[in-house]
Amino acid sequence: MKKHSYIILTSLFLSLGLIISGCAKEEPKEEVTISSDLKDKVRDDLSGKNDPVPNTETQTSTETTTTVTETVPAIDPAPSYEINNGSDTGIDTSAADAAAGKFDKKTVVGMVTDEGGIEDQSFNQSAWEGLQWFSGTSGCNVIFLESKTNDDMEKNFEKLAKDGTTLIWGIGNTSGKPLSTVAAKYPDIKFAILDNENASLGSNMTGVTFRSEEPGFIVGYIAGAVTKSNKVGFIGGVQSASVDRFRYGYEAGVAYAGKQLNKKITVNSEYAGSFSDTDKGYAAADKLYIDGADVIFHAAGGAGVGVIKSATEHGAFVIGVDKDQAYLAPGNVLTSALKFENVAIKKVSGDILSESYIGGSNISLGLTEDAVGFSENHSLYSDDIYNKALSLENEIKSGTLLPPSDANALKAFTEGL
Repeated sequence: MKKHSYIILTSLFLSLGLIISGCAKEEPKEEVTISSDLKDKVRDDLSGKNDPVPNTETQTSTETTTTVTETVPAIDPAPSYEINNGSDTGIDTSAADAAAGKFDKKTVVGMVTDEGGIEDQSFNQSAWEGLQWFSGTSGCNVIFLESKTNDDMEKNFEKLAKDGTTLIWGIGNTSGKPLSTVAAKYPDIKFAILDNENASLGSNMTGVTFRSEEPGFIVGYIAGAVTKSNKVGFIGGVQSASVDRFRYGYEAGVAYAGKQLNKKITVNSEYAGSFSDTDKGYAAADKLYIDGADVIFHAAGGAGVGVIKSATEHGAFVIGVDKDQAYLAPGNVLTSALKFENVAIKKVSGDILSESYIGGSNISLGLTEDAVGFSENHSLYSDDIYNKALSLENEIKSGTLLPPSDANALKAFTEGL
């Protein structure tokens, strides 16, 4: 009994000593306010986003945000991509593949984003991933300049040209005029522009466009087959020929579904007026959902993130664009109309640097080249609808079905149903 009492008393004294010691070290705590930027950095550090990439150096310009890859970067495509290498597509990447190891650090391929930024979850991000991929296979350096506003684009192109960049890419609808202006001043530098149909192509410029009406038609059919309210919508970023290809293909696909399924479906189309302002995308979608639409297809770049947010709040469906955006809202993203910019930019970069293309020409890519498509995942709609969509894809590839790409062609198509 005495032995147990001794043990208990000893334990109590030890505990008391620890408490006193801890109290002696206690100091008044100073209240610390953590900035939102620091919180973001800590969150990114914990997630691994800020982990250093071997053999890669990042520099920041005081004029615009600039990331320079001094050596071959690590390739880390977004997990949402269904196709991230040429072996899975019908695009001929032989010239790019032949360029593997052909170039060194003196060969630099650069791109300038639009105001959507490099992490727009859409077009700019996909293009940059394509350049990183090309760098990993060819050995060249890659660089991007990020335009905070569209007014930054020309000076960013100018900076790349002055720095002696070997090949300079412009991305999207707003890059045509500034890229053409700079290209005319630097005839010995190669320039390329992705998905801009209005650009004036000089002798040192190559254009790459997508037949976006083809995946637009397929996702339009899916929307028409799924809708229960018989009201669907389309939201573009800024009206342009490339965005309108999505729109008219989509509207034709909805009309085709209505005819096939004996449904009278209304399509309301809007433009957010921006490819980067998520609030504008949200407002445009909110209007259509309140009006009764239960499916909206967006072709609005980064502004489309706002469209997807609105869909989640309304418990409605949304169709993504450019890449499979189901990861943003798995219960709401019905499908996505895909453009494989990453594959296209890898192929064309290799071809241009290997002198396979003559300047002043435009390359058109679509389903036949497997440069566009729609998401394989169809957990939110039936196998029957998915199989019909695959059948339509094959008809387009064979040339028996020609989705419209402009207003006149849409009118003729719907009148012929």
